Amino acid sequence: MATWIFQYNPDVYQIERCVEQEEKWVLDVNQHRKSIKVGNRAYVWVSGGNRQATPAGIIASCKILSLPRDVEADPSDPYLKPGHESQPCCVVDVKFEHSFTHGRILRATLQKDERTERLSILKDYWKGTNFKVEPGEEEAIEGFIGELLAQEYREGAVKDRSCKGYERDANARNECIAYYGYVCQVCKVKLGDVYGDVGKDFIHVHHIEFLSSAGERNTAPQRDLITVCLNCHSMLHRKVNGEYLSVEELKERIKTTLPFGRVCTG
Repeated sequence: MATWIFQYNPDVYQIERCVEQEEKWVLDVNQHRKSIKVGNRAYVWVSGGNRQATPAGIIASCKILSLPRDVEADPSDPYLKPGHESQPCCVVDVKFEHSFTHGRILRATLQKDERTERLSILKDYWKGTNFKVEPGEEEAIEGFIGELLAQEYREGAVKDRSCKGYERDANARNECIAYYGYVCQVCKVKLGDVYGDVGKDFIHVHHIEFLSSAGERNTAPQRDLITVCLNCHSMLHRKVNGEYLSVEELKERIKTTLPFGRVCTG
């Protein structure tokens, strides 16, 4: 049985989303029409889109279910990117077996392995859509797929843990929010403006001097607390060269590293 690579440009077609959402689909055939047969195996290759910002490589394996056939243009294709028109073409039906868009087999990996360094798509990727895969190359690719599929981590078990916490006063938090509003005092983002209703009236409150560093004390909400978004709160609790950043230091970093001194949280 022959094996093939079908190449897609992510700037034109959302092939990654397609293989994640579909069980069966059609793939384009522009070369080797007479050689591609029912039962052949194929790999879906995404080229380096957006000036190579998207890493090129294999993102899925599939089985070919039909002989190549001509079809009319399909303007309703949900994966065709805006600005591109569907054209009459030749396709085959396929069933996706495995998809690994986030852990793809990178072009660089295939180039470095002596078993796959001569893959035709590595040498002549610009020449077409469909490329033949030799038996030894297929064996190596299947090995890479096995490694990707084995990279799973078991999570979710319940564990009992004990930890030390520091008492906080809800009234102090409420007074802080009443004074500053639901606006991050570092990056000036209002989560309701970013996320809509789900972000409305949501904000974190940060102790300018950590509770853990000064122990029990009186807190003045307007002096000792500020409202912050999740991202800025996380940065204030992350050490740089062994020291935590102050609120003013974090503000300065935003001004000097981001356009307009403004960030959008996520």
